[in-house]
Amino acid sequence: MSARMNKSFALETQNLNAAGLLRSEKAVALTRDMHAQFESGADLVNFVGNDYLGWREHNAVRESAQQACAQLGTGCTSSRDSIGTTEILLNLEKRLAQFLDVEASMVLASHYIARMALFEPIGQRKDRIMMDEMCDPGLLDGSRMSESSIVSYYHNDSDHLEYHLKCSQNFRFRLIVSDGVFGTDGQLANLAHIQNLQKTYDAELLLDDSLALGILGENGRGSCRHLQLDQQADLVVGSFAFALGNVAGGFIA
Repeated sequence: MSARMNKSFALETQNLNAAGLLRSEKAVALTRDMHAQFESGADLVNFVGNDYLGWREHNAVRESAQQACAQLGTGCTSSRDSIGTTEILLNLEKRLAQFLDVEASMVLASHYIARMALFEPIGQRKDRIMMDEMCDPGLLDGSRMSESSIVSYYHNDSDHLEYHLKCSQNFRFRLIVSDGVFGTDGQLANLAHIQNLQKTYDAELLLDDSLALGILGENGRGSCRHLQLDQQADLVVGSFAFALGNVAGGFIA
């Protein structure tokens, strides 16, 4: 790295530190009883973990992971496009689609990658994306990969969403994007109103239901089932990092 670049980054780091915004990683050991133990000797209760159902240390999950690694190794050695897809992954995608009551699913390396991969292939310049302003930032990052026109509507405001739907009737596809449960405030999306609007204006619904799956609805099937709606969203994005095992990976369904 050049001296000029080093100097610039050092100044930015100093400014972040002065503003109290500089973050540093700390070595930590996690225990089974919701505690985090640090090198400094601090022993704190872990309130920031995402392992909602305690699967991280569940014996059945650990044993299954060990068996899979013993049988299959650590990976497929190449991408799915190049070498194909293992049977265990295809079975996971099939069972996930059945669980969510959708046609099909695709598992990806992380929740963030799933959101980044979703928008670009389905959105063109003649399409519009309408996103709740309080959606997880990863959805906004993913939408920027698309050439579609992007607008935000006020948080959980069906009237403002309808305004944007009325203004976008000349677009080819209209995609409504919402979290099922919003991580910012814990609110549920007004999915009944959203589904009525999408039927009225011939739009599609993309739902990031990561924070609801495994927790809400019959057998943990998510926000739509929790609200007793007749149908699932057209597209569902989710993560395995929360209630679905607390492991790496995300999916599009």
